Amino acid sequence: MLVDMAAIVIRMQQQQNREREIAAKKVKEDAAFAKDVLMRFNRSKSKTLNYEELRAWLKSVAHSQTTICTAHARKELDAVFPGSSSALSTLNINSQQSIPSQQEEIDSHTVRDDEVDWVIMMAINKNDGTTVQISEGNKLVNLKETELQPSQFGGALQAWLSYVHNKGTLKRVMKKYGTNDQGQMERSHIKSMLKDLSCGREPEESEVDSVMDEARAMPHSNGISGPELIKVLSLWYIKDLEKEELARSVQVADG
Repeated sequence: MLVDMAAIVIRMQQQQNREREIAAKKVKEDAAFAKDVLMRFNRSKSKTLNYEELRAWLKSVAHSQTTICTAHARKELDAVFPGSSSALSTLNINSQQSIPSQQEEIDSHTVRDDEVDWVIMMAINKNDGTTVQISEGNKLVNLKETELQPSQFGGALQAWLSYVHNKGTLKRVMKKYGTNDQGQMERSHIKSMLKDLSCGREPEESEVDSVMDEARAMPHSNGISGPELIKVLSLWYIKDLEKEELARSVQVADG
């Protein structure tokens, strides 16, 4: 028994040492990553990224990406937004990866304001579990004045890649259900999509409002942009799972 306990203690110590080594390695890699980003894009020498510096970095990242298989792209998506890839599969949108056209290449390297805003919100919300304050009293925070901290670079990159690698599929979803003049899906478009996701079940008005409100990066927007659509898909997929689980529980109770 004493020998067994000693062996257990040794294994625990070895596991703790490995975990410390992994943590130390990650800290070192994160520091090197942040240093590289700042060196290449922090023109203001502020040791943070301002709005336009962040846009330049995101554009560089998008430009450097090569075509990847659908399975890998969907895996990236689910890592940030659970269930979103299953929702896309339910919509039966053709997601076969192909060589992009010249216009698609130009679009993929153009980083719009709504995309930068979304990345900022994702990065700040992910960092240390905190939630960004999007308003101060009755005044909305101007994201163009936001400085992204080095500790937030990793979350920004993860979110951006999950979007960039699935951007073509998301654009096809938006084309199928329609957009307004600003390229956003409006309430009627979202409602039609949610109905298809629920196999023809008409979503309640409160359900549509709920997912749209939660998915928006900024509350002053009336529609849903391409990046925000990912969260709509994820939220609805999870809500449907919860409803199915509740229905099964009721059946078991009645049985």
